[in-house]
Amino acid sequence: MTPELRDAVEEAYRVFPALPLVAPIGVCTCNCCVSPDHEKTMASTPRRKLPLFLIKEFNNSAHGRDDDLLRHFLPRMCELTAEGANVCSLDETLGFKGLGAGTERVPYASYRANWPTAEIAAIDAFYRALFRQALRARPARMPFGDGTPDLNEADIGWTLQTIAVGGGDIAPLLALWEADGSRLASQQLAAFVCSLDVNIWSHDKTPKVFSPFSDHAPEAELLVADWLKRPEHGARFDRAMLDEPDAAAFALLSQARRWATGR
Repeated sequence: MTPELRDAVEEAYRVFPALPLVAPIGVCTCNCCVSPDHEKTMASTPRRKLPLFLIKEFNNSAHGRDDDLLRHFLPRMCELTAEGANVCSLDETLGFKGLGAGTERVPYASYRANWPTAEIAAIDAFYRALFRQALRARPARMPFGDGTPDLNEADIGWTLQTIAVGGGDIAPLLALWEADGSRLASQQLAAFVCSLDVNIWSHDKTPKVFSPFSDHAPEAELLVADWLKRPEHGARFDRAMLDEPDAAAFALLSQARRWATGR
């Protein structure tokens, strides 16, 4: 964790105090969700010691909307995510979906519209720190041969989707990305555009990026798609290629440049 991200996690623990939980706590205890024994353990275990599998069970249970229960577990969710864990086993980008808008059938917190100012600020600070940490990391699963040992890796597409599905404001994060002219931020942008499974240029009025945005954060998807079409990205890749000594990274930047410019 970067110091900024660690501070954001600690702020979440401060802003969202623990509830005195006693089972039953309101999670679904059907055969597909949470066992009664696990529900009791969720209630009796101090938040900082909750194991990942219980957090996943909480996120995966069909517990509907219970903002207070979500507030209780949220700091531990943030902490585990900051450490690199995936806190939802149903879909890796849905760990913070309870903070988002949800659907008409299953509405969620819509935290930015409904929660107190201090709570909104704490979540936004966590999202911002998580994204800034990803900007400073090497793109995940890219076989760079620059000889740098133990360099942190991050999938910035996962990070962006997770925040969007969790109701976060994507616009300031894209502005951070655009303002960060570092080598790693440029590589992350190249990796992101090269990972897209839908060509945004093939859609006239409704550009698509990828399905998790479509299903859970369609407005954020449109915002990201429009941002990716900005011509400044092609020029950025040109500049990054001029100074890139690693062959694999150069190839990635070149592929992204062709994607961004159509040349």
